[in-house]
Amino acid sequence: MGRIPAGEAFPARIRGVTMVAAAAAIWGSIGVTGKVLFSRGLDAGLVSSARVLLAFLMMASAMLCSRRDLLRIGFRDALLFLCFGVFGTGAYTLLYMLAIEKTTASLAVVLLYTAPFFAILVSRVVFGEPLTRAKGVGLLLAAAGVAMCVGGRTFSLTRADLHGIACGLGSGLAYGLFGVFGKIGLKRHDYRTVVTYSLGFAAVFLAAFRPPWAVPAVTRDPRAWAALLYLAAGPTVLSYCLYHVGLQSVEAGVASIVATVEVVVALLFGRVLLGERMSPVQLLGAAAVMAAVASVQPGGSSGRPALQGSVFRQQNSGTACRRPSDCRAEWSHGSKSRERRGGDHG
Repeated sequence: MGRIPAGEAFPARIRGVTMVAAAAAIWGSIGVTGKVLFSRGLDAGLVSSARVLLAFLMMASAMLCSRRDLLRIGFRDALLFLCFGVFGTGAYTLLYMLAIEKTTASLAVVLLYTAPFFAILVSRVVFGEPLTRAKGVGLLLAAAGVAMCVGGRTFSLTRADLHGIACGLGSGLAYGLFGVFGKIGLKRHDYRTVVTYSLGFAAVFLAAFRPPWAVPAVTRDPRAWAALLYLAAGPTVLSYCLYHVGLQSVEAGVASIVATVEVVVALLFGRVLLGERMSPVQLLGAAAVMAAVASVQPGGSSGRPALQGSVFRQQNSGTACRRPSDCRAEWSHGSKSRERRGGDHG
């Protein structure tokens, strides 16, 4: 992927944040849609497997008809997408649906968003992404929000509850890896290539656990099939594409925090459509999670978006400055040179 010029970095970052937030808003409907499918006799494994297979078929068909050239990859890329499909897309999809099945849609989405902790830590190791003050504040707020949302829920610690919570935390880890794998893939390929192959390998992985072709034997309800098609087209194909487009200009750790807007959407859906009751403590926890999103918005607390991050791009040359002071020095030198050239022409 090409570099973003310094003059365009801030607008690109805003667009990236908007894309990630839009994807997360659509993901907020997964919980209520999953509950509808569970009520029609489908289990979490079958829903996950059918959802991903349908999404892959949609994405692959579109690619074959429009950009077949983007489907060419090498052996190393295939290994990357295999890991992405199994440990990212596949594990995240399956564990998240299991958490929804065994707990509530609201609790499942809150547990899912332990993902920023995993994403930021792994991104620090893999990409060298800085652990900034804004990220630290975001992580603390997210931790407080998750604790309040889980603690504010009235439930007995039965085996089913513990299993559901474990699945929810596992989905958070897998979702954190989802962003990291996506960032690696985007360094070499178009976002459509990344989405298509990650879905393809995830479909094979999930089919090994629960073959999706068993759906007709479980239900022939048109509403169940409509819900499955919606899950595949909306929260999978569309959201995955939006998320990876945003990931091109936003750090993986930041993207995982921004995507917590899904929590608010899921809580609203759970309350309005499923009648799930939310305590004041849980609502306060949701507010804390959203405050975490605000803490990592473009500009941050420093007010200098162009100088954030571990690498700073020069305005004209496109090379990298390792420190803000280097960029300021280069900019000053460049300005003086342009003034001299302007005087010569005058």
